[in-house]
Amino acid sequence: MHTSEIAEPVYVFVSFDLNNFTALKRENPRWHHVIWAIWGALEDSKHGLEFWKFNGDEFLFCKKVSNMVGIMHLIEKSWDFMLDMETAAQKVLKREGFYVKATAWLASVIECNPSLEENADFDAPNYMFYTHRERTRTPTKDFVGVSIDEGFRMSSVASPENLLVCPEIAMMFHGLSMVLQGSSDSIGDYIDEQKVSRFINSCKKFAGTNQKLLNHRILLFTEKLVLFELRRLKGVWKGSPYPITRFLGFGAKNKNDICALNIIKNRFEESGTSENLYRLMNLISIDEPEFRNISIRT
Repeated sequence: MHTSEIAEPVYVFVSFDLNNFTALKRENPRWHHVIWAIWGALEDSKHGLEFWKFNGDEFLFCKKVSNMVGIMHLIEKSWDFMLDMETAAQKVLKREGFYVKATAWLASVIECNPSLEENADFDAPNYMFYTHRERTRTPTKDFVGVSIDEGFRMSSVASPENLLVCPEIAMMFHGLSMVLQGSSDSIGDYIDEQKVSRFINSCKKFAGTNQKLLNHRILLFTEKLVLFELRRLKGVWKGSPYPITRFLGFGAKNKNDICALNIIKNRFEESGTSENLYRLMNLISIDEPEFRNISIRT
């Protein structure tokens, strides 16, 4: 069975990690109660994110997406959740100094049951399958794969009060932004046009609409995606420097830098990892009607 014959949805994954919490674990053997108290304080602040699992003091979320406006929405909500989590942690612990670092990344996954023989010859970088909790016997999603591992590696270099985003998100939004501003006749000036023709056609169609408010919204969002540094991550991109991009949050502005776009593009090419970018671009559209009534945030 080949991936073209089955559904391959795209998920946004987000990790929220409490800074300095390892030291607290040593001080307080009942640290797990602190985690549950923080989780309880966040009960009404999920911002549309879907809980995946805990990994120690790390809160992991995921959400299936089909378009870039949905991705934009989730990145912004992740920023809000990061700040809410900081507030909740400091309230529960009754002291300052506990901050949150966050990381968001994309992965296309094959939803399968790996125990089934017909799934044995899947050719895909990532998989989703269901496990069962011992107590409740309810099915729980779990994910494995190259993109999942890369996201966790990227999260290891996150810093407090910062939200990192994967280079695939940065590349898609900076490329779309160039089209919307008329800086390029085609996003294909920056990526392989033949391999991402569906995405490129969607860009051109979107840029040609009269949705000025939503176009402006996307440009404002893209201004907040800033290439921070190139860094080698263990086991990622064959040791090639990896683009670390930050979402600056609201109130901050950054010029949409064509130089940064070219740097990220070159990093994909030189690391030999462009295929994952092309895969995602062929699975993601630009806009869906249900996201058109989103207010402007600056």
